[in-house]
Amino acid sequence: MNKRSGQWEIEGGGHDMIEPYKPLYTVKQVAAILMVSPDTVYRYINRGELPYVPIGSKKIRGIDLEKFINSFPTGGGYMP
Repeated sequence: MNKRSGQWEIEGGGHDMIEPYKPLYTVKQVAAILMVSPDTVYRYINRGELPYVPIGSKKIRGIDLEKFINSFPTGGGYMP
């Protein structure tokens, strides 16, 4: 996160900014946030793990992305 602007930056360029709590994200933006490929994001969508809205192309609501991210356990703990 850029402390000065309060925005998330996509690695590799200052012009690609992700705004916190943005209402809708494209699959490509979600892939950049999660550091996975767009194909992986489509797999999450197709399995019903990540909800989307069909506005033009598939878009992911910011609140759904946040819930998806929070559904994963945090690292550092032992999980048998």
